[in-house]
Amino acid sequence: MSPKKRNTLEEIKAIRQRQTEPDFVFAATIRRLGKLRSLSATEFGNSEEFSRYIPKAVVASLQGFLRSVWGKTLDLGEPYSSRIAKYLKDKSKVTFDFITVRQIAREDITLGEFVAHSLSFNNFEDVTEAFSAILDCNFSDLLKQQSDSEGNDIIGDRAVFFQKIDVLFRERHIFSHELADHYYLSKEDALIFINVAEQLVKCVQNILSLEVRSEPIAQQEMNRYAREKAEQAQKILEERINLIIEILSSTHDDIAVEKYNKAHEAWLNYAQLEAAAYSDQFRGGTMAPFLSAGIYKYLTMQRIQTLEKYFDWLLDLQKSDSIN
Repeated sequence: MSPKKRNTLEEIKAIRQRQTEPDFVFAATIRRLGKLRSLSATEFGNSEEFSRYIPKAVVASLQGFLRSVWGKTLDLGEPYSSRIAKYLKDKSKVTFDFITVRQIAREDITLGEFVAHSLSFNNFEDVTEAFSAILDCNFSDLLKQQSDSEGNDIIGDRAVFFQKIDVLFRERHIFSHELADHYYLSKEDALIFINVAEQLVKCVQNILSLEVRSEPIAQQEMNRYAREKAEQAQKILEERINLIIEILSSTHDDIAVEKYNKAHEAWLNYAQLEAAAYSDQFRGGTMAPFLSAGIYKYLTMQRIQTLEKYFDWLLDLQKSDSIN
């Protein structure tokens, strides 16, 4: 029996549903890496299995981020599309069939999504090659030039950074494809992998926000956009809350409504503190509001999904009570 042929288009659509939109993938990635760092401080963080898990989780986060921002860059059009046309022709990396072309034309998926999904990001050489092509530069050299809001090099010791990034991808391959029951990482190495991944993400974000366009978008404009998106998510959240309060009021007493309001207030406080905590690493910099709004929007969309499930459960409960 021949193996089932991959449906690339459906894979891309599924990925789109499982992750945040490209404009906020930076905030989502920083938060996920931060969660992995926090996990290392728990009892599980001292286990051998945790050390085996870290390279896989970190590289998965990197691949999701890098594919998303690379694809978004290609979708900007020229000069990136011309650069990539030559790159793909030279490397014979991506092939298009009629169905793919039709779905791109109908805007079911974007060209950037399709090409990024088709490229390999299985090692740092793949990453360097793909970003060097689309930016028409030496990507490794560009990484070395990135600094934070205080003028400090983001990657610090360059030799250590590039060596550890290479090792990170190698370790991920080992733990993904081998039993490796006699091999594990130290907790210190696991934390180093999280740190270098975070440095790479910050560098790429810097590059694409400052280098990609001939007339870069001002950070203030990006902050305004992020704030508007967060406000839109907040509005949707409030609509869901009102629906839940309405159904609770009709099926429960005032005490239940009061408890739910308190629970929601606690969540709002948590989300605001969480966003502030992650953006604090850019304290004093113009990127801090962007990251704060991005994290808050990300958390809010997660909360909305949870509330929608809760609302459906309340409706089912209400229907059941009416039948009885």
